[in-house]
Amino acid sequence: MKNFGTVLRNKRREKGFSQEALAERLGMNSHSHICRLESGQMFPTLEMVFKLAEALEIKAWELIKLVEEKEQN
Repeated sequence: MKNFGTVLRNKRREKGFSQEALAERLGMNSHSHICRLESGQMFPTLEMVFKLAEALEIKAWELIKLVEEKEQN
């Protein structure tokens, strides 16, 4: 599941967002949640996957597909 964090970090950077900017797009006061997700210390709920995808301007299935592809490599 650590691959989720790697994919999240890559997509965030691809969009040009800092952790702080992504957290702000999600309505969070702090970027610590994003940091824990990216480091693999925490795993997202299904609801969070949908929120992250929306904030990253992609579909949730696309985010999940990227994680699955990373898992296969």
